[in-house]
Amino acid sequence: MVPRRRRPRFTTAVAIVNAAFAQKHFAGESGLGRRFRTAGLNGQQPGPWRTIVGVVSTVRMLGPFNAPGLDETGYYVPFFSNPAGPVQPAPFVSQFATTVLKPRGGQRADAMATVLRRRVNKADPNLPLYFVGTPKAQLDGFVAQNRIIAAMFSIFGVVAIVLASIGMYGVMSFSVNQRRQEFGVRMALGAHYGRILQMVLRQGAMQLALGLFLGLGFALVVATVAGAGIQNILFGVSARDPLTYGVVIALVTVVSLIATLVPARRATRVDPMIALRAE
Repeated sequence: MVPRRRRPRFTTAVAIVNAAFAQKHFAGESGLGRRFRTAGLNGQQPGPWRTIVGVVSTVRMLGPFNAPGLDETGYYVPFFSNPAGPVQPAPFVSQFATTVLKPRGGQRADAMATVLRRRVNKADPNLPLYFVGTPKAQLDGFVAQNRIIAAMFSIFGVVAIVLASIGMYGVMSFSVNQRRQEFGVRMALGAHYGRILQMVLRQGAMQLALGLFLGLGFALVVATVAGAGIQNILFGVSARDPLTYGVVIALVTVVSLIATLVPARRATRVDPMIALRAE
């Protein structure tokens, strides 16, 4: 006869807190052995004093997106314990529970779903299972719509950069053609081609600086006015992230430089005799 394994019982109420909880309530000191108590959902009926028996790292609890007003502090209690409020007369059983399984070496994680359903159905045929899958699959499904939107905005951004480059090239090409005779006269009088190249690049740099000033100013205004809404759809960055703005500035600068360099090099190849004859 095989003895049945007993459910573990704790003589005292215990809990494991996360790093954010320990940092907030026991900053600079160890939380092990400390005690805390919680109240019911109505703010009354305080629960028992729980002894902290461990500290774990802080994990994200609600979704993969930014949550500026979210309190990351949390704690874990035994499965049959009431997480808040007084001790229940009978073992507390949560309506929903998350079970995490780790496959053995060589086993596929997605292949465990069938085995898990079979085991649960054997224990209780009326017990349903929700969101069975690997963490990656669950996360991919959760952010699928947002990734589509992000991909669309990325395409729009690439199209905007291409159009801006074409516009910059067109403006500089038109300016070079308009000043063709001027460049020819300057070179006929002894101006070096480097001087002509510098003049054209300086004009492009001024236009680039004006465009960046207006564009970044408008972006910062939008980020300030609609910062709360934008912040809630981002992940790991803020609406005024300096690195993001720096990357955009560098990308636009490189693209504009390439679009300006082609007309600028063409301006240095102006034949003074042809330019003066046209004049």
